[in-house]
Amino acid sequence: MATVVLAELGVEIIGLAADGIEKGKKAVISVRPEKIRISQTPGRGQNVFRAKVVKTAYIGSDTRIILEATANIRLGIWEQNKTSTLDPGAYYHAGQEVWLTLPQENTLVLLEE
Repeated sequence: MATVVLAELGVEIIGLAADGIEKGKKAVISVRPEKIRISQTPGRGQNVFRAKVVKTAYIGSDTRIILEATANIRLGIWEQNKTSTLDPGAYYHAGQEVWLTLPQENTLVLLEE
């Protein structure tokens, strides 16, 4: 495991370390969009931070959500739809503040190139 400091967010992100990761080296984190967890309340533990919904798109099997954590960090999430509904209020909407959790076992820490 490795810890990456995201100064823009004021958080530390812990994930699986690639070969060659050493303290002081620049790194990037990689998480599949379907692995990121979104909620209306803060999650417990590590790798939790706040974001704002920019845009959502209902695809059928899932909803694609674009979020902005800061002016420099945008994330795309794919959340599987568990129920079918015609109520647009059942989904996240633009401007909504949410909490994101990056599961440590699905967060890769890679050397920046």
